[in-house]
Amino acid sequence: MNDVINAYYLLMTHGHFAIFCRSVRTNDEMMVGFNLDLKDQSIQPAKNLRTLEDCLNLFTKSEDLGPDMLLTCDFCNYRRQTSKRMKIKHLPPIIGFQFKRFEQVGIKSLKIPHKVTYGLDMDLGPFVDEIPESHPDYQYTLYAVVNHIGSLHSGHYTASIRSDDNHWYLFNDEYVE
Repeated sequence: MNDVINAYYLLMTHGHFAIFCRSVRTNDEMMVGFNLDLKDQSIQPAKNLRTLEDCLNLFTKSEDLGPDMLLTCDFCNYRRQTSKRMKIKHLPPIIGFQFKRFEQVGIKSLKIPHKVTYGLDMDLGPFVDEIPESHPDYQYTLYAVVNHIGSLHSGHYTASIRSDDNHWYLFNDEYVE
């Protein structure tokens, strides 16, 4: 199990920050990959995010919780307005990104149809909160993409996978192209 954890699990810190007295409450959580929003709901109308970097920026962005979500401050013991933020503490050698492709609109669940762009190579160092000196850089190379074709209630998955010689193969059930 340790090999799986070392290969795939990333470590995140959830932080709640009391705005008035500046106290901080954090807890760490291990996750398998990122589950990323495709729309920034903090802006009205909601803004479609077009790149993987945009999605990661939203994921790590500080968010004010507002007066309806007061938390008791550990420092002053009063209920205070807070902000929250996810911070990346550790990235594994292999990372999965899942985009939240479906949204609830009234009583309907709809697929978010827009495309998200990403490069073959990506530096995730700017998204890590504190990079230890002993850690190598956070350079990643894309080697697989899973696509969903269809709706929430029915659909089909295909996968595109890059081989060691940089040739991309499309896997579609028993067919490989």
